[in-house]
Amino acid sequence: MPEYKKAKDELKEMNTTLEQRKSEVLALSKGKTATIKKESLDLKDETKTVKVPSGETIGIGKLRHEFMKNEERKTGNIIIPESKLNALIKSYEELYRANEQLKEYAETDLPKEITRVKEKYRELAKDYNKLVRKSNQNIETLEKLEKENKSLKNEIKGIYKGFKEYFKDSKQVTTEQVKTLVSGVVDKVKEFVKGGEFEKIHRNETRTRDRDELSR
Repeated sequence: MPEYKKAKDELKEMNTTLEQRKSEVLALSKGKTATIKKESLDLKDETKTVKVPSGETIGIGKLRHEFMKNEERKTGNIIIPESKLNALIKSYEELYRANEQLKEYAETDLPKEITRVKEKYRELAKDYNKLVRKSNQNIETLEKLEKENKSLKNEIKGIYKGFKEYFKDSKQVTTEQVKTLVSGVVDKVKEFVKGGEFEKIHRNETRTRDRDELSR
């Protein structure tokens, strides 16, 4: 029972700790989105002005010359407002810290320990149930023995009274001789079973008889 109760309390404590950690994880992830929409950051493509052939020419032969024109082209870079950039950096720093804490929780032995204690709890619960069944069987056996014991006591009491009545009914035996004979039988029984039911019945009856004689 102490081991069963200890394992039960230990499992309860670990489940409480696990629930606390779940709450912490939810608190860390609250308000954090896995994706960031481009529109929310006011992002713009960076462009630059470059000169490109216009396709128009003047002159002939070696004197031919092509006109150039200005054109806006993307650089491959993105322009973002500084306030949005700072907010983005801060958000990723928070996500990084939260991720590190989650990794720390994941790397602890708490889940393994809970599994171990659960297994121990199941084994102890199984043993406990066996003991309960055995205890119930013992109770049934005890009740049966109590009934048998009561029956034997009544039988012994009947045997004692039978001896007594047999001696009383004998016309050749006086009352005092009946007492002596009964005491002799009791003494002989005491040689085999000292302090038994036979002796107790005789002792109680003797006390009752003596008390009745004194009250006369």
